[in-house]
Amino acid sequence: MDENFAPLSSRFDPKLRAMKVVGLLGVLGTLIAINYCVRSWRSEGLWFWTRVWNLLPMLACLGYSFFLLNWHMLNFRLNY
Repeated sequence: MDENFAPLSSRFDPKLRAMKVVGLLGVLGTLIAINYCVRSWRSEGLWFWTRVWNLLPMLACLGYSFFLLNWHMLNFRLNY
């Protein structure tokens, strides 16, 4: 039974923190996706389907951010 808890030792803490930083960068990247999508919808020279195509990555980023924030995966405390 103890071998199941071996990865959750203090040796794993830097890797866990690095994964959380990558997740935080993904959430911050959502702001860039939102900005890009809003700018594409305000642009007058773009085709309608191009605007819809630019909307899809923004929705994916929002889903990713919602998942991380809803499940509290960006909590930087290491209480496990």
